[in-house]
Amino acid sequence: MHSTMATRTALAVGVVTLASLAIVAWRNSLLGRCRRLCAILSPEPAGWQGRVSRISGSVLRLVRISSSGMQDALQRELAEKKELRSTSTSTIADASSGVQDVPVIDLSLPDAAGRVWDAAAAYGFFTVTGHGIDPSLIDHAFSVSSDFFALGRAFNEQQSLRNPATNSGYDYMQVRPATGLADQKEALDVRTSEQAMAGIWPTEPPALQRTVRALSRAAHGLACRLMSMLEAQACPHEPPGTLEAAHNIWVDESQCVLKLLHYPPPQRLPPHTEQEEDAGFAVGSTRLWRIQAHTDWTTLTLLFQRPGQDGLECSHNPRRALNDTYKRGWVNAPPIAGGITVNIGDMLAKWSTEPHAGLPRLYSNLHRVRMPTGEAASKPRYSIAFFAQADKTALIRPQGQPPITGAEYIAQRIKKTHVDGKG
Repeated sequence: MHSTMATRTALAVGVVTLASLAIVAWRNSLLGRCRRLCAILSPEPAGWQGRVSRISGSVLRLVRISSSGMQDALQRELAEKKELRSTSTSTIADASSGVQDVPVIDLSLPDAAGRVWDAAAAYGFFTVTGHGIDPSLIDHAFSVSSDFFALGRAFNEQQSLRNPATNSGYDYMQVRPATGLADQKEALDVRTSEQAMAGIWPTEPPALQRTVRALSRAAHGLACRLMSMLEAQACPHEPPGTLEAAHNIWVDESQCVLKLLHYPPPQRLPPHTEQEEDAGFAVGSTRLWRIQAHTDWTTLTLLFQRPGQDGLECSHNPRRALNDTYKRGWVNAPPIAGGITVNIGDMLAKWSTEPHAGLPRLYSNLHRVRMPTGEAASKPRYSIAFFAQADKTALIRPQGQPPITGAEYIAQRIKKTHVDGKG
């Protein structure tokens, strides 16, 4: 027994000794290479240690310059978004002339995944066709939505009392804390959680709950499919299937929301108000909008629109070089028969952070719904949004940043928007 232990000890000592010798040899070889490199790069008679120090200093300066450049790029992006927010409240004008619509991608084609990635990184917005959701289900959901809003504000506030804590229930003319002004819309938020919707499901129209559940399941399936297309490039540090596993519906952990939206025909605001002045509007101006410029808190947003009910626009991406097909300004995201509009949200942008640059690989884009003009101004607009948001306990793990749960992330955004008044 003792002989065996002594043999093992001797072998272990031998291995450690050989490893130490190898490390010393590697170090000496590396130092020799540094001396030769320094002699080539700097013929000065100074010692090689000084040259290595100077080379190290140069590398550090390059790193600082690169870091400064990335910070400058981030600051420029934030400044451009701030400028777009400040000009977007006057939303009666169309998107800039000559700017093309967002890309349209047929998901049934073999190159769909690559095109989805390109659009998500460059625009943050695109429209998908060939998605597999039954058109009759979408049509029925819009019919039910129209019937619900036709019941009137007073009735709907009574049958689906708003619960801000769970982001559920009926909401009328939501005021944006950043401007103190109301978006010209009403909505029903359905959180895909049995607990969140307990006691606030509308009883009228009778088909609403059944239809909303069916559409939420179909939209959730499409959102997971799109996340799987993006995951390998957006979040290469995550195991395959992570994004889909983090998004569930009709469980208590769920934070996904299906939202029915109704924009009544425009109503003019009274002339200049104190709120308008605080928001930086010109004295005596009258401002109209349906939704002011904002980004979504989501991973992905799917938006169902009705042909002929235009108004949705997204901004340009300040991180992308300007070219003939993607100019500075606002880009149309019009309704397309059989199409569903998709946009990247802040949650996925954060999740896709590239550790070296510190910037998201995917772009969460500012978007708005402008007021209609002409004959369209006398007509309402209806849309249905599905907000895919990570479960409460799901971990959002950006590279180079501490992880955060889905619940913590939403709480931060609520505080920033409703307490700090910045979102």
